[in-house]
Amino acid sequence: MSAPATPFCSTCGLPFLPRRSTRRFCSSRCRLINHRGSALRTPPRPAGERASAFLSVASTQLLLAPLPKKRETLSGLKQPPPGILRDERYPAMYRVILPDGSLSDMLNLTRAKDAFAVLRDQAAAMRGTPDAGKSP
Repeated sequence: MSAPATPFCSTCGLPFLPRRSTRRFCSSRCRLINHRGSALRTPPRPAGERASAFLSVASTQLLLAPLPKKRETLSGLKQPPPGILRDERYPAMYRVILPDGSLSDMLNLTRAKDAFAVLRDQAAAMRGTPDAGKSP
């Protein structure tokens, strides 16, 4: 019988004595380097240098569509929609004005808009008007 062959590290190529038969790396450092994408074999690009290839999975229709000039975000929202108030103590939170005039619990802007739309649709259904489903 012959002696078992000494395995070589998959990352650095040095021989090592494994503790398990399935071990592929000589150290946790080599295992981490391999996990992060073989950093030793692929040098990083200098800052500001573009990639050599560009791959897009989006259709050309999406690429040609104009981007909105300003997106509605919590920080960029000057005035909340009607029927929604900004909370006095927590300015990033909102409250919905309920039909009886009271205020709802605190909500983020997306949930406040959804709650307001549900209340508006319920009120429209009770009145029998066709304006249900319109955005705030």
